[in-house]
Amino acid sequence: SYNQFHDCVFASCDDDGNTVLWDTRNPQEPVFNMRADSSALYSVQFSPLDRHILATAGADSLIKVWDVRNMSEPILEQQEDGEISQLKWSNEERDMLWSVSGSSCSMWD
Repeated sequence: SYNQFHDCVFASCDDDGNTVLWDTRNPQEPVFNMRADSSALYSVQFSPLDRHILATAGADSLIKVWDVRNMSEPILEQQEDGEISQLKWSNEERDMLWSVSGSSCSMWD
């Protein structure tokens, strides 16, 4: 997921629960790497309306919202009914986040 405010910064996630922030100007080394979850992460998304906000979700059915200025603790956690395969922020509402779990789609605000 690219940060729309900083087009050279993007985030990735992996099956080990890691969230990694990258800068395309120096792709050999991550800007930041942390264990965001104890299970596999399937989705990571920067907010299109707030340059500092990032959401992660995956196998443990937990959505976590982070402020990238201090990623020691999530600023919000939301439990879903099943493992989450995808997240998508609203382009119009600052706090609206959609999640996909199995065959259902949920909206969080």
